[in-house]
Amino acid sequence: MDVQAGALYEYAVQLLGDPRTEAGRRLLQERSPLSHAGQFVRTLLIAQGANDPAVPRDQSDRMVAALKAAHRPVTYLLYPEGHGFIRRQNQLAFHAVAESFLAQYLGGSSGPIGSDLDRSVLRQGVFSLVR
Repeated sequence: MDVQAGALYEYAVQLLGDPRTEAGRRLLQERSPLSHAGQFVRTLLIAQGANDPAVPRDQSDRMVAALKAAHRPVTYLLYPEGHGFIRRQNQLAFHAVAESFLAQYLGGSSGPIGSDLDRSVLRQGVFSLVR
């Protein structure tokens, strides 16, 4: 680890907790959304890039599993991309689903999805929806 990365890691440890110590691991566990999945009262929308190096897919998979185990509603969108959606058709599909999701759960209106899912991975069957 280079000096700059090491300094950034130490800064994050001070803010979030130190996984190298028992107290730090306990603090991280207490702060983890996984530890509070049963307390969620609203539907959650999770959009994940399957190849995301910053937020590994396993983290979203575990959160979805914890929510389902707690009988909490969740919508899970999984794209074969990295961090952020680069492919324009996946961006359009995500925004169309998010708009519909927000209108359904927060109220308001949304336009028809129409052709926004065309050529996206959602249309090609790579998408996961868990309710």
